Amino acid sequence: MAENSIETLEIYIDYDRLKAHDVATLLSNLSFVSTKIAEDYFSRFDDYQGEDLPTLDIEAVNTGGSIKFIFVEGWKLKITNSEDADIVVGIPKKLGIPILIGYLFLYMANSYQDFKNTQLDNRLKEIEIQLKEVELSRALSFNNETEKQDTFRLASYYIDHKIPEIKPVLIDTIKSVLRNPDFTSFRVNDTEIKNSNRP
Repeated sequence: MAENSIETLEIYIDYDRLKAHDVATLLSNLSFVSTKIAEDYFSRFDDYQGEDLPTLDIEAVNTGGSIKFIFVEGWKLKITNSEDADIVVGIPKKLGIPILIGYLFLYMANSYQDFKNTQLDNRLKEIEIQLKEVELSRALSFNNETEKQDTFRLASYYIDHKIPEIKPVLIDTIKSVLRNPDFTSFRVNDTEIKNSNRP
């Protein structure tokens, strides 16, 4: 995984056959989730100085028998002129969209698969610590007791009450990955969701 795991989301797929439809569905679903998270954040917090919502952008795609997408948070510079005819460049703060999407994807995969996966549980705990460092940790909060709350409960509340429209999209994405016979392996941020080659 990339060195700065807070700023990237990596999706790795090992496949027997890669259909354009499968890739398009995955990318469309990730984009939808990203947009809904950003919209929710900016509808509740008004301290953002940019004009455009941040997006989930593809930074790199590596192929050759498998495919790996590296996503980053995309944003645009805001360039304005001041009264003194100076150019002012505004750089929006990063929210942490890639790490939150990765966390929600792993959280839902863990819930959907309905079994204890030690690697997945451990990875979720690592990401919980990283989540506290990003701006979007504010969006997960629903009261002033955030530090005392279980992050799983916060994530569940966030999905069910703040942006419920992403839950069916996340579940459909996980189902399509697990049921796709062409995908032999699927990992999110180096955490295995599916491995058909494992006994």
